[in-house]
Amino acid sequence: MDKKEIIAIYTTFLRPSLVKKTLPTYLKFFNGKVLVLDQGKDEDNIEKIVRDLNDSRLLYYRLPFDCGLSYARNFGVKKAKELEEKYILLTADSIELIEPIKADKIISFLESSENYAIVGLELKNRVLWHLDMELKKDGWYLDLPRRPKIIFEEIEFIPCDVVKNFFIGKVDLILDNLWDEKLKLAEHEDFFYRLKNKNYKVFYTDYLSANYINDKNPTYNSYRQRIYSEFIPKVKEKYGIKGSYFHYSDKLVEAFREWKRKNKK
Repeated sequence: MDKKEIIAIYTTFLRPSLVKKTLPTYLKFFNGKVLVLDQGKDEDNIEKIVRDLNDSRLLYYRLPFDCGLSYARNFGVKKAKELEEKYILLTADSIELIEPIKADKIISFLESSENYAIVGLELKNRVLWHLDMELKKDGWYLDLPRRPKIIFEEIEFIPCDVVKNFFIGKVDLILDNLWDEKLKLAEHEDFFYRLKNKNYKVFYTDYLSANYINDKNPTYNSYRQRIYSEFIPKVKEKYGIKGSYFHYSDKLVEAFREWKRKNKK
């Protein structure tokens, strides 16, 4: 058992088959409470799936339909604070745990500086996304991390600006930088950009990992596609971005190609 308590924020939307597959892995590999935050439809029966697992560590919350990732995550972080938890594991129905989440050393690292906010974890089957990020008038400029690595208790931590949405983070610092609830999607870069501007520090480590399951059923995907038609335009308007949304460095493009070569099935 971990000595330092941590609570999981597990969001789900319109994918009950994924919940059946991934949620049991949290009971197997995670020792803390799990907030199951459901913004889907009643007929998905997520509450029944949770109830049938019959474990008091699972806390189910029915959120307004299609309230968005930002609303759901903010709800979870606020609930974690109410429950007097200091750390969260941010995760989702598409993330399957494959090893015990032994968070003690990562939490000790976060506690080593008051402005250390988030440590991103490895997500297999998902393209690398621990990156440095700069906002210019014509979009987000992304590059491989450039700052020196930090070794803490024999674990390698890579300073960066943005990580995947599978991370361990401090509740109080995230409460000071909640997700923009106007962004049901395309919330990612906005959240980490504002975190960076507050001088809160983000890191990545492959010390802990999980599997990403790419399962986008037609109903879910019809909502997901709004990221391009509705929510990326909202982010561009928010920051006055006039050009392409993303710009990738040459080194990052080559890293993406190498990742695809290694993961080609």
